[in-house]
Amino acid sequence: MVIGISGRSGSGKTTLVRNILSDFGSGNITLHTLDNYYLPRVEQSKDDKNYLNFDLPTSFYRSNFEKDLKTLLRGESVLLDEYQFNKEKDIQEKILIPPAPIILVEGLFIFHFQEIMELLDKKVLVELSYKEAFNRRLKRDQIERNYTIEEITYRYEHHVEPSFQRYILPYRNELDLLLTNNFDIRKEAEILYKEISTYLIKKGIE
Repeated sequence: MVIGISGRSGSGKTTLVRNILSDFGSGNITLHTLDNYYLPRVEQSKDDKNYLNFDLPTSFYRSNFEKDLKTLLRGESVLLDEYQFNKEKDIQEKILIPPAPIILVEGLFIFHFQEIMELLDKKVLVELSYKEAFNRRLKRDQIERNYTIEEITYRYEHHVEPSFQRYILPYRNELDLLLTNNFDIRKEAEILYKEISTYLIKKGIE
Protein backbone atom coordinates (compact mmCIF):
# COMPACT_ATOMS: atom_id res chain seq x y z
CA MET A 1 0.00 0.00 0.00
CA VAL A 2 1.52 3.30 -1.11
CA ILE A 3 0.21 6.46 0.56
CA GLY A 4 1.15 9.85 -0.85
CA ILE A 5 1.10 12.84 1.49
CA SER A 6 1.60 16.42 0.39
CA GLY A 7 0.61 19.98 1.30
CA ARG A 8 1.95 23.51 1.31
CA SER A 9 5.17 24.10 3.22
CA GLY A 10 4.39 24.41 6.94
CA SER A 11 1.03 22.64 6.66
CA GLY A 12 2.00 19.80 9.00
CA LYS A 13 2.57 16.94 6.56
CA THR A 14 5.86 16.02 8.25
CA THR A 15 4.11 15.91 11.63
CA LEU A 16 1.46 13.60 10.20
CA VAL A 17 4.12 11.31 8.77
CA ARG A 18 6.03 11.18 12.05
CA ASN A 19 2.84 10.36 13.95
CA ILE A 20 1.99 7.50 11.60
CA LEU A 21 5.50 6.05 11.79
CA SER A 22 5.46 6.28 15.57
CA ASP A 23 1.98 4.84 16.03
CA PHE A 24 2.29 1.89 13.64
CA GLY A 25 5.97 1.05 13.96
CA SER A 26 8.83 1.25 11.48
CA GLY A 27 8.56 -2.45 10.67
CA ASN A 28 5.09 -1.93 9.23
CA ILE A 29 5.62 1.41 7.52
CA THR A 30 8.56 3.00 5.76
CA LEU A 31 9.08 6.59 4.61
CA HIS A 32 10.17 7.67 1.15
CA THR A 33 10.50 11.47 1.27
CA LEU A 34 11.30 13.83 -1.56
CA ASP A 35 13.34 15.94 0.88
CA ASN A 36 16.19 13.45 0.52
CA TYR A 37 16.44 14.11 -3.22
CA TYR A 38 17.31 17.80 -3.46
CA LEU A 39 19.99 18.74 -5.96
CA PRO A 40 23.18 20.23 -4.45
CA ARG A 41 22.97 23.96 -3.72
CA VAL A 42 25.32 24.77 -6.61
CA GLU A 43 22.79 23.22 -9.02
CA GLN A 44 19.70 24.97 -7.66
CA SER A 45 17.99 27.72 -9.67
CA LYS A 46 18.26 31.34 -8.59
CA ASP A 47 15.62 34.03 -8.99
CA ASP A 48 16.20 37.56 -10.30
CA LYS A 49 17.33 38.69 -6.84
CA ASN A 50 19.90 35.90 -6.64
CA TYR A 51 17.96 33.86 -4.05
CA LEU A 52 18.17 30.08 -4.38
CA ASN A 53 14.73 28.66 -5.15
CA PHE A 54 14.26 25.21 -3.62
CA ASP A 55 10.51 25.20 -4.36
CA LEU A 56 10.53 24.07 -7.97
CA PRO A 57 9.96 20.58 -9.43
CA THR A 58 13.39 20.92 -11.04
CA SER A 59 15.04 21.23 -7.59
CA PHE A 60 15.10 17.46 -7.15
CA TYR A 61 16.62 14.27 -8.54
CA ARG A 62 13.22 13.32 -9.91
CA SER A 63 14.22 10.17 -11.77
CA ASN A 64 16.14 8.86 -8.75
CA PHE A 65 13.11 9.41 -6.55
CA GLU A 66 10.97 7.31 -8.89
CA LYS A 67 13.64 4.64 -9.29
CA ASP A 68 14.06 4.22 -5.54
CA LEU A 69 10.31 4.04 -4.95
CA LYS A 70 10.10 1.20 -7.46
CA THR A 71 12.98 -0.50 -5.65
CA LEU A 72 11.02 -0.35 -2.39
CA LEU A 73 7.96 -1.73 -4.19
CA ARG A 74 10.05 -4.73 -5.25
CA GLY A 75 10.75 -5.39 -1.58
CA GLU A 76 14.35 -4.16 -1.69
CA SER A 77 16.09 -1.61 0.55
CA VAL A 78 17.37 1.76 -0.66
CA LEU A 79 20.63 3.38 0.48
CA LEU A 80 21.06 7.08 -0.13
CA ASP A 81 22.52 10.32 1.18
CA GLU A 82 20.40 12.20 3.69
CA TYR A 83 20.03 15.77 2.48
CA GLN A 84 20.68 18.60 4.95
CA PHE A 85 20.08 22.21 3.94
CA ASN A 86 23.10 23.53 5.81
CA LYS A 87 25.56 20.82 4.76
CA GLU A 88 27.43 20.20 1.56
CA LYS A 89 26.88 16.94 -0.30
CA ASP A 90 30.22 15.37 0.67
CA ILE A 91 29.37 15.36 4.39
CA GLN A 92 25.86 13.98 4.19
CA GLU A 93 25.16 10.86 6.19
CA LYS A 94 24.01 7.62 4.61
CA ILE A 95 20.51 6.42 5.46
CA LEU A 96 18.92 3.05 4.76
CA ILE A 97 15.26 2.92 3.75
CA PRO A 98 13.88 -0.61 4.27
CA PRO A 99 10.87 -2.01 2.43
CA ALA A 100 7.62 -2.41 4.38
CA PRO A 101 3.98 -3.41 3.81
CA ILE A 102 3.06 0.29 3.71
CA ILE A 103 5.15 3.00 2.05
CA LEU A 104 4.57 6.66 2.92
CA VAL A 105 5.59 8.87 0.00
CA GLU A 106 5.93 12.45 1.21
CA GLY A 107 6.87 15.63 -0.62
CA LEU A 108 5.79 18.84 -2.27
CA PHE A 109 5.55 17.60 -5.86
CA ILE A 110 4.53 13.96 -5.57
CA PHE A 111 1.18 14.68 -7.23
CA HIS A 112 2.72 16.87 -9.92
CA PHE A 113 5.16 14.09 -10.83
CA GLN A 114 2.75 11.94 -12.83
CA GLU A 115 5.04 8.89 -12.74
CA ILE A 116 4.81 9.03 -8.92
CA MET A 117 1.11 9.85 -8.86
CA GLU A 118 0.40 6.66 -10.81
CA LEU A 119 2.11 4.53 -8.14
CA LEU A 120 0.05 5.91 -5.23
CA ASP A 121 -2.83 3.87 -3.83
CA LYS A 122 -3.96 6.67 -1.52
CA LYS A 123 -3.46 10.40 -2.06
CA VAL A 124 -3.64 12.71 0.97
CA LEU A 125 -3.41 16.50 1.12
CA VAL A 126 -2.74 18.26 4.42
CA GLU A 127 -4.37 21.68 4.39
CA LEU A 128 -3.63 24.76 6.48
CA SER A 129 -4.24 28.47 5.91
CA TYR A 130 -1.53 30.61 4.35
CA LYS A 131 -1.09 32.62 7.56
CA GLU A 132 -0.73 29.62 9.87
CA ALA A 133 1.56 27.76 7.49
CA PHE A 134 3.77 30.82 7.11
CA ASN A 135 4.04 31.28 10.88
CA ARG A 136 5.13 27.65 11.29
CA ARG A 137 7.67 27.99 8.49
CA LEU A 138 8.94 31.20 10.09
CA LYS A 139 9.69 29.46 13.38
CA ARG A 140 11.24 26.40 11.73
CA ASP A 141 13.55 28.22 9.34
CA GLN A 142 14.90 30.56 12.00
CA ILE A 143 15.82 27.60 14.21
CA GLU A 144 16.79 24.87 11.75
CA ARG A 145 18.21 26.85 8.82
CA ASN A 146 19.39 30.06 10.47
CA TYR A 147 17.49 32.22 7.96
CA THR A 148 16.57 35.81 8.80
CA ILE A 149 12.93 36.89 9.02
CA GLU A 150 13.43 38.89 5.82
CA GLU A 151 14.78 35.85 3.95
CA ILE A 152 11.97 33.60 5.16
CA THR A 153 9.27 36.13 4.28
CA TYR A 154 10.71 36.73 0.83
CA ARG A 155 11.04 33.04 0.03
CA TYR A 156 7.54 32.23 1.26
CA GLU A 157 5.93 35.02 -0.77
CA HIS A 158 7.97 34.56 -3.94
CA HIS A 159 8.88 30.85 -3.97
CA VAL A 160 6.80 28.76 -1.57
CA GLU A 161 3.29 30.09 -2.14
CA PRO A 162 3.52 30.49 -5.93
CA SER A 163 4.80 26.91 -6.11
CA PHE A 164 1.90 25.66 -3.99
CA GLN A 165 -0.62 27.45 -6.21
CA ARG A 166 0.93 26.12 -9.41
CA TYR A 167 2.14 22.61 -8.59
CA ILE A 168 0.08 21.32 -5.66
CA LEU A 169 -3.33 22.99 -5.41
CA PRO A 170 -4.45 22.11 -8.98
CA TYR A 171 -4.51 18.41 -8.03
CA ARG A 172 -6.77 18.92 -5.00
CA ASN A 173 -9.88 17.52 -6.65
CA GLU A 174 -8.05 14.39 -7.81
CA LEU A 175 -7.08 13.30 -4.29
CA ASP A 176 -8.64 10.78 -1.92
CA LEU A 177 -8.42 12.56 1.42
CA LEU A 178 -8.18 16.20 2.53
CA LEU A 179 -7.00 16.77 6.10
CA THR A 180 -7.45 20.19 7.71
CA ASN A 181 -4.64 20.71 10.21
CA ASN A 182 -6.10 23.43 12.42
CA PHE A 183 -5.92 21.67 15.79
CA ASP A 184 -5.07 17.97 16.15
CA ILE A 185 -3.76 16.39 12.95
CA ARG A 186 -3.90 12.91 14.52
CA LYS A 187 -7.63 13.30 15.16
CA GLU A 188 -8.21 14.67 11.68
CA ALA A 189 -6.45 11.62 10.26
CA GLU A 190 -8.68 9.02 11.97
CA ILE A 191 -10.02 7.80 8.63
CA LEU A 192 -6.50 7.30 7.31
CA TYR A 193 -5.49 5.50 10.52
CA LYS A 194 -8.44 3.11 10.17
CA GLU A 195 -7.51 2.31 6.58
CA ILE A 196 -3.91 1.60 7.57
CA SER A 197 -5.04 -0.62 10.45
CA THR A 198 -7.45 -2.51 8.22
CA TYR A 199 -4.78 -3.07 5.60
CA LEU A 200 -2.28 -4.39 8.14
CA ILE A 201 -4.88 -6.73 9.66
CA LYS A 202 -5.68 -8.11 6.22
CA LYS A 203 -1.97 -8.76 5.75
CA GLY A 204 -1.92 -10.65 9.03
CA ILE A 205 0.04 -7.96 10.84
CA GLU A 206 -1.09 -6.95 14.30
